Amino acid sequence: MAKSSSLEEIFNLLNNEKSDLLDERSVMISQLETVEAKFGSLERRFTRLEEKYVDMEKGKESRVNQVEELHLFLLAQKEKVNKLQSKLETPYKFSNVLKVVKKLGA
Repeated sequence: MAKSSSLEEIFNLLNNEKSDLLDERSVMISQLETVEAKFGSLERRFTRLEEKYVDMEKGKESRVNQVEELHLFLLAQKEKVNKLQSKLETPYKFSNVLKVVKKLGA
């Protein structure tokens, strides 16, 4: 009888160990599912951040182009102003004035 009782104890111990292992497996599966869900969420957030970054880079590039265009426009305007100023500062030759007076008198 001692043999059957010790076999019964071993059987009970193995059953308890099996039950503990199954419980541990369930916990690990649950943890894995949680990690997978968090990973999926992080992937989606990363994708959105990448898209925002690309949009921001495009916007930055567009603004740089606009600044360059404005700079070129301002340089052209400055050149026009300088030409006008140099024309205004150039003294008229007396002969040119005489020509204008003769035209007006004719």
